[in-house]
Amino acid sequence: MSMLDAVNAVRVRPFGPEDYPLLVRWYATAYAPRAQTEGELRHADEILPPGYRRWRLVGLLNGEPVGYVEVGHSLGSYHPARYVLEGGVQPECRGHGVGRALYAAAERGAREVGAERLRAQLPAVGAGRTFLERRGYRETKRYWEFLLNLSEFDPERFAGAEAALAALGVSIAPLSAFLDSPATRHRLHDLFSEARRDVPRSEPASELSFEFFEAAHWAEEGFTPDAWMIALAPGVAEQPEREWIGLSALWPTATPGLADTGLTAVKRLWRRRGVATALKVRALCWARAAGFARVRTDTDSLNVGMAAVNDQLGFQRQPAWVSLARDLHGEDH
Repeated sequence: MSMLDAVNAVRVRPFGPEDYPLLVRWYATAYAPRAQTEGELRHADEILPPGYRRWRLVGLLNGEPVGYVEVGHSLGSYHPARYVLEGGVQPECRGHGVGRALYAAAERGAREVGAERLRAQLPAVGAGRTFLERRGYRETKRYWEFLLNLSEFDPERFAGAEAALAALGVSIAPLSAFLDSPATRHRLHDLFSEARRDVPRSEPASELSFEFFEAAHWAEEGFTPDAWMIALAPGVAEQPEREWIGLSALWPTATPGLADTGLTAVKRLWRRRGVATALKVRALCWARAAGFARVRTDTDSLNVGMAAVNDQLGFQRQPAWVSLARDLHGEDH
């Protein structure tokens, strides 16, 4: 092959609507537990809030699409000049320069829109980390992934968790137990917004509008109100409706038999009383009854309390993931 042929063998083009089926396959290949359906991917793009950017590029080898890169604002930690980077190349097509071409094009695009920082999340050990560290990325955060085989989960071991809350006047109910109304949806958004503020993350948390929250949940094909557990504070005579103080949510995934944990969080005043444990036990009972085989979750390495809850429930720690970042601001290119 001549040098000209070698250069022409790798090409990068914009992502198009016809590429969603490929993206589904690439997501599943890169990391099966985070696989998404085409409907989920399209929906996530359609509801992107105003002012948020997200774009993708496709890498071709000898005319065949074999990889992608995606750059976009973080939904939960929005900053106008900070972007999240992810991508991958089919394993059998690596080593031909597709990844290098995709990354170079992604960085050029990021600089053109004024990006000051790029961040990526990926396994703590592997070729992806080496690739980015060679380009100046450094670890800023680490978190553990946990996986539970529900065949090994014995809810009887945790029968006392909910009983202890009941003694305090706290109870748990699925979201489906409440009338689906604007008021209920706003209550869930308020609880979600307050409880997530203290969750460790790579960048400061940003508020999610009610409009986006509603579209991202009730209009999402995997949203299952039966799988969202709500903790309610003791009743107070002066308060006609009991306060919602915590939640734990599960989502069906595109991987058969696997449910993913969305958010488990408790309002600050009710922490360290066993609320999170009881919520997760109830959610796991639902998952097993619904026919799921496994449940996945992840926890920041600094969140010792939640990691301990996962260990107690029988989750097995998987290899760690890391967040790597590179500051582009001030670089001379």
